[in-house]
Amino acid sequence: MAEKVGSSIVTYRLKLRCDHIDWIQETENLYNKVLGFYYGILTEHLDFLELSNMEVLRRLEQMTIMGRDKQPVVMPLPFQKVPLYFRRSAINAAIGHIRSYMGLLQNWEWKKEKAEKKGHLWKRGKPAPAKSFHASVVFYKGMFKEFGGGSILLKLWNGRSWIWVRYTYYGRKLPKDGIILSPTLINKGKKIFLSVSVKFPVNDIRKVKERKAEKESFCAVHFTASEVLAACAVFSSDGHVTDSYFVRGGKEFAYRRKCLLNRMKKIRKNAAKGGKKLRRSIFCLSSYYAHLVSRRILDYCKEKGVKGIIVPKYAEVEGYLYGQGMGYFLGKKIIQFLRYKAWKEGIILTAVSPYHTASHCCHCGVPVKRYNGGHTPGVRYFGGRLFICQNGHQGNAALNAAKNIGYLFYKTETK
Repeated sequence: MAEKVGSSIVTYRLKLRCDHIDWIQETENLYNKVLGFYYGILTEHLDFLELSNMEVLRRLEQMTIMGRDKQPVVMPLPFQKVPLYFRRSAINAAIGHIRSYMGLLQNWEWKKEKAEKKGHLWKRGKPAPAKSFHASVVFYKGMFKEFGGGSILLKLWNGRSWIWVRYTYYGRKLPKDGIILSPTLINKGKKIFLSVSVKFPVNDIRKVKERKAEKESFCAVHFTASEVLAACAVFSSDGHVTDSYFVRGGKEFAYRRKCLLNRMKKIRKNAAKGGKKLRRSIFCLSSYYAHLVSRRILDYCKEKGVKGIIVPKYAEVEGYLYGQGMGYFLGKKIIQFLRYKAWKEGIILTAVSPYHTASHCCHCGVPVKRYNGGHTPGVRYFGGRLFICQNGHQGNAALNAAKNIGYLFYKTETK
């Protein structure tokens, strides 16, 4: 069967070197004033929301912008010299805000009606329309140019006129095989960032059910807080394990993280600023290892021709793998990074419930006991890397859990 073609969007954050932050602030203030103006019109014409965003934008412009016929409009825009694409960016932001407000209002009304039917007293206040905005400026085509090579030209409002300003940036290199979408200017006070979305083509967007029906191979992954951060088991089309792979580095990550935590304990009493930097360092360290593990898993899947990855659905279990005596768990963050990376390569990620996957034998299904080398197998050892069951099956505990995840996926029906 021919593969379905689609697209994937990945966001990159670049840091700008800015000498005129006041111009960026002026542009952002004007953007939010225009946004608020159109938001106010939409609150009075909620019937517009039944139309598409393009039709809503057209009607708002007819009400506020004088056309070629020079006929007066109902509600003229009170700001002079607003570029076309700057105005349309603010209008689209206003449409998004009003749709979000209406969604909150409908949800509130539904919950109130449900509570009153049950005889409960409803005390939650009704959502109110926004009174002020602090949205980041989205630069449509025409508001930026010459983007690439470490610099970008932005059209900014300096309080008197519109001017083109060149800014240099640094950060991750933008890929050449993607389509750059409208960048967003994020103002963090003294730090200015440029959030850039890049659209990539995806050669295979088939659903999990289609891939499973076409006998594609899958890779089941189990995450731990030990030396083995991830254990992978490749399943053939008939549901049998054909290969396995371990991503190590947990001890190194735990040591580096512990060093940062010890430094935080020493300066916690008299150095709040230093503690903030160390917390940022811990976050960056966790993100680095999560990216590293997700990349190694993906490279292994591509090498084996895998078309799907099976991971545990940790959200189903409150506090799963955060018990006493365990280290910091990277599983959720790895899954987050792995999802978009795999989709970009045409590999789909699906999740199954993690219940009993680590506590039962993958061969016979009976409860297992875990231990480490040098310990007695018959005595339970929490967090041991090896397992043994009463029927004599034994092996690596992480790989056993990965196999259970894969077997559970093949037993259940996928949507």
